[in-house]
Amino acid sequence: MTTLFSLRPHTPNIGNDIIDVATDAVLRAVFGDHVCLVSLPLDDSGMKGGGLTARSLYQINQIADGLIIGPGNLFENGALQVDLSALAALSVPTMLLSVSVGRVFARTGELTLRTDSLPADVMVRLCRACEPALVRDLATAAHLSCHNFVQSEIVGCPSFFMDRVPLSLPARDPGLSDTVLLSIRHPDHMSIPSSRGAALPWTSDASWIGSANATFRSGCYVMISATWISCSHSRTCR
Repeated sequence: MTTLFSLRPHTPNIGNDIIDVATDAVLRAVFGDHVCLVSLPLDDSGMKGGGLTARSLYQINQIADGLIIGPGNLFENGALQVDLSALAALSVPTMLLSVSVGRVFARTGELTLRTDSLPADVMVRLCRACEPALVRDLATAAHLSCHNFVQSEIVGCPSFFMDRVPLSLPARDPGLSDTVLLSIRHPDHMSIPSSRGAALPWTSDASWIGSANATFRSGCYVMISATWISCSHSRTCR
């Protein structure tokens, strides 16, 4: 039996849920049924600790065959607690999996790093402790390269493999066979200035829905995660 410890987000939202399901499927496809996945919180708030702290790393060194950090935007959102002294004592094989960093829109409308982003020196030391260091996107690899870490590999997101995950879903409603399902984040929940969010055509103009629906052939069953700002612009980080 292989025991793998995992540090990844567990905030209840559909994105994290899909990534969790896909990641478990990918790991079990590699290790089969002979793997025990142990999930720890990202910080030391749990009863038995968490994050990359002395308490959790003691458990990992004693019990785990390996440690997986990610997936998620752990470099960006301040969720991952890192004790560099404890990290130096990490003695099991460790992989960084599909981790990312990005920027948000400041009040000025300019892209900037979040104030709770992982400091660059901590980010780089964490990457150097991992083999391999697999990142989600080009922006993250470029950001690390700017801080003299060029060994990262871009692998995308585990959710890309959701089509290989067997799910027990209810039968599709035949009445929705020619319908596109849109999952849209409300402007109030976007990382943009409130002034810009107020200017978005959230309720005033829904004509785009008809044109989007017409884009897909009859019989398609598609879920689109849509925001009013291009992801490539919001996540680019120099």
